[in-house]
Amino acid sequence: MKRDLSAFLDLTRTLAALTVFLAHLSKPQFGGAPLSVFGELSHSAVIVFFVLSGFVISWAAERDGGAREYTLNRASRIYSVALPALALTWVTDNFLILHYPGTINPIYQYEAVWKYLPLFLTFLSDFWFLSEDAFSNIPYWSLCYEVWYYVVFGALIFGRGFWR
Repeated sequence: MKRDLSAFLDLTRTLAALTVFLAHLSKPQFGGAPLSVFGELSHSAVIVFFVLSGFVISWAAERDGGAREYTLNRASRIYSVALPALALTWVTDNFLILHYPGTINPIYQYEAVWKYLPLFLTFLSDFWFLSEDAFSNIPYWSLCYEVWYYVVFGALIFGRGFWR
């Protein structure tokens, strides 16, 4: 990928992510009435982000060379985001539960972490009809969609026989 195109895609992805971030801040509990325009743009920004991700992943799959490299590169990319996100959510939630009881809604998940954490780590918390937030990390759903897109894309590109 040429440097100019890569920079343009990075800028576009950054602007889309910033739009979604500002949309979250536009919620009334954050006093974000002045940011309400971002709330209206957030869905479009998510779509832009996913389309760009699809474009970049098709380019990356060609560069990766084979199924093993593709799988390792995608797993390292996803887990380098997912593990810190889950850890930060865990720390933040436990702080809020301890110091501000009643502010964290999915407290039932902390009572059965053994059941929910594998669901989050395998990205099955948003899969078909299952929709389970990763503790209080509501945007985690997007990683679940991205991972399963990677799986289907990889199976179509690198699979043979039944898998293809």
